[in-house]
Amino acid sequence: MKKRYAVIATIFLILIIAAPITAQTKKQLTFLFMPGVQDPFYTTMEKGVRAKCKELGINLIVAEYPKAWGPEYQVPILQAVVQRGGFDGLLIASTSADALKAPLKAIYDKGIEIITVDTFIGDGDYSKPNTDYGFPLSYIGSDNELGGKQIAEQLAELLGEKGKVFCEATNPDASSVAARVKGFTKGISEFPNMKLVGVEWCLDVQQKAQE
Repeated sequence: MKKRYAVIATIFLILIIAAPITAQTKKQLTFLFMPGVQDPFYTTMEKGVRAKCKELGINLIVAEYPKAWGPEYQVPILQAVVQRGGFDGLLIASTSADALKAPLKAIYDKGIEIITVDTFIGDGDYSKPNTDYGFPLSYIGSDNELGGKQIAEQLAELLGEKGKVFCEATNPDASSVAARVKGFTKGISEFPNMKLVGVEWCLDVQQKAQE
């Protein structure tokens, strides 16, 4: 019996000694946040990411903000940060549903987990088999189609549910914007005395949007 207690006590002491070592050698996770463009929306999102990472004890790297919207601006910044390495997960607002597939797949193949935020690649359903966009862990964002529909309903109310309306949008390859336009179009179609006379994509060029 004494021998049995001695063995148990020895195991217990080993666990006590090993516990601090395990705690000390536990790796701190590091995430990279890759915003879509330099604007107040994404700087606000960064604040939320920072707050949650601090709460969870995760180190955060924030990539340089692209000066304009589009994969031609975002991808070079993303690839430069990836080349330096030092992070375990990527949170990215992809600036194209299609053009970001290959760059993100290359990052995933390096062993880095990916979550798309605000926008997605493909159709956003990463559970579908046999696609070229099924590798991200998840998509976190708003129901933009519903938002577009609610805008249409509010506009209809302001106009007395009759008249002609026009939709000015930014980029058709941005999943969030495309979904809002889709929702807006559906919403307007529910009012028989209202007509959507057109949709224009300004491609984030303010001058074009003002013309």
